Amino acid sequence: MQAKINGNAERIYDESYEKLCVDNDKVFSVLLALQWVAAIVFALVVSPRTWIGERNLVHIHVIASVVIGGLLTIVPIYLNRKNPGATVNRYVNVIAQGLYSALFIHLTGGRIETHFHVFGSLAFFAFYRDIRVLFVGTLIVAVDHAIRGIFLPESVFGILTESNWRWLEHAAWVLFEDFFLGWSILRSIEEMKTVSFARAEVMSQHENAEELVKLRTRELQKEHNELQKRNETIGTIYRNVRSGFLLINHDLRIENGFTDSCSRLIGTSIKEGVKLFDVLGLRGRDSEHFQAMVEGVFEDMLPEEVSLGQIPPKHEIDNRVIKIEGGIVRNSDCKVKNILFTITDVTDLKRTEEQNTNNLSLIKILQQRDAFSQFVIDAKGNLEECKLLFGKKEQPLLRFLLHSLKGNASVFGLEAIVALIHGIEDDPEINLNSILTIETSLKNFLRIHWEILNIKYEDSFAEMYTVDKEQLGELASLSPHGADVLNWIENVKLKPAKDFLDPLVKMGTNISTRLSKDAIIILETPDFLVDGVLLRPIFQNMTHLIRNAVDHGIELPNQRGTKGSKGHVKISVGKKSSHWCIETIDDGRGIDLGAVCKVALNKNLITKEQAEKMSDQEKMDLIYLGGVSTIESITQFSGRGIGMSAMADAVKRVSGKITVSSSKGLGTHFTIMIPMRTTPLKLKSQLAEAG
Repeated sequence: MQAKINGNAERIYDESYEKLCVDNDKVFSVLLALQWVAAIVFALVVSPRTWIGERNLVHIHVIASVVIGGLLTIVPIYLNRKNPGATVNRYVNVIAQGLYSALFIHLTGGRIETHFHVFGSLAFFAFYRDIRVLFVGTLIVAVDHAIRGIFLPESVFGILTESNWRWLEHAAWVLFEDFFLGWSILRSIEEMKTVSFARAEVMSQHENAEELVKLRTRELQKEHNELQKRNETIGTIYRNVRSGFLLINHDLRIENGFTDSCSRLIGTSIKEGVKLFDVLGLRGRDSEHFQAMVEGVFEDMLPEEVSLGQIPPKHEIDNRVIKIEGGIVRNSDCKVKNILFTITDVTDLKRTEEQNTNNLSLIKILQQRDAFSQFVIDAKGNLEECKLLFGKKEQPLLRFLLHSLKGNASVFGLEAIVALIHGIEDDPEINLNSILTIETSLKNFLRIHWEILNIKYEDSFAEMYTVDKEQLGELASLSPHGADVLNWIENVKLKPAKDFLDPLVKMGTNISTRLSKDAIIILETPDFLVDGVLLRPIFQNMTHLIRNAVDHGIELPNQRGTKGSKGHVKISVGKKSSHWCIETIDDGRGIDLGAVCKVALNKNLITKEQAEKMSDQEKMDLIYLGGVSTIESITQFSGRGIGMSAMADAVKRVSGKITVSSSKGLGTHFTIMIPMRTTPLKLKSQLAEAG
């Protein structure tokens, strides 16, 4: 890269210098032509009286000087026009200019005033910014003064007696000026090189920017093509939908001129002056949110696509789904005057999307049928526990269980159940009907897809273990009445970590895609054997860790700086000192301790005095308190401050320990330590009796 910049700098310098020489050649062409005219004037007016006194005659020397002046002009101009900027031109121009100085001094009879022409010529020589050219010009002047000072002193010094050394005095004054002109030339050349290098760097940055733009353009084009293929069916539907159009003003009221199709699409008679959110049937929080987003468009503080994109686009009306898309209408002052809404019926499209989502969910479930069967068992148990907790009015624990159930449902793509629980979490208090609604939704899903899944909500599943031929051989070699059999049984019950954690990897990847983040979820120990019975509650609640890592931790590609556009979330399982060790590591933005403390203080979970005395680790552990979340708004993925509390509670139930370390801008590291189970006492007792 540096070599290329240096090469470009040299090229730019050469081009700049060549242009300088071409311009100077033009200057000298004009200067020499003017001096020729001036020489003729001097020859006709001044020179005769200088050389012959009051007798106004044309002296033979004057005629010769005029002819020489023509040669000194015609030859350089010819070369300058034939090959502008050539190296020989500058030397010819300098020699001609130096001889013109000699000619003018001769024509004026060596008058001292004419010698200043030499100093002016030296300044013109410096225009070429070439020390060699200045040296040649100086040499011409010195040689001229020396020779004529000896053989024709009257023509150069205006005296009749020869002067062997007077030319040295004149040469000294010329060298005095040469010193400053030379210093100026060297500085000017250095400045040209500096400017050339700066231009080369800018050119390199511009080229790099163009390459990045081209690369991103190709990526966007590729993404566009993929989306276009995926949405061909959707496009066909859109082309056949009859749309409605209406305008709203600053008061969010519908203006006159809306199309008749609006009433048909919305299903109610629309009148001028009615507020749009009332027509859409929005109430409570939905109405407030819609109103705030539309008012934000009229405030015109954000780019159009951003402010319009915040307006909720889809609304359900009488078992139909309509989509509204806004466009800004500006007045002559470029201020927002109206919003033009396009209304379309996307009910069929919505059903198609739901069917596609449902099909993808079924494929995902079939790929992990055993894990899904266990999910159904766990969900059934969690919902029964929720019913008991409701009776005991244990709202915090009830919310923990539902939040974990939502996370596990999202692993298998059960978006309807996820959305249902997400809405229930918004309620001030979760009631029994809400729990029964979730249970009914899961039952209906299993009933509708029973022929594909062959799983019923009422079924109970026995834990199944696979034994290979090698393990059977090991069993045959063991004593039937010893502890070896117990160990063999425990080893058979171990399952690869990927059986439990692969769904988390897929869930994290899906969330990353939906959030436009480029995150890679890695299971580093997929084949490591784990105690599924003991660790299943931990793995189920790890959905919170992965969702938080992708949603909160990993930044958007353009926000990751020098870390690279791709984020990483690593999951590993191992053994350490008779403990199961589960770790998650991400390279995201890390945990902001100040923000965590601020949230805990605002929710009265800690006092200001307690916060001031806390160590950094104690502040970090505040994330396990219910309701602590640093995200500004609740999303479908995270933001309620419940997930980490549920994770910590699950670890505590199996006598484990969870620790966290984080560095701002570098990432977060969770470590979960769970004590390993000993051989069940009942089985030991049975073996002892058999012995």
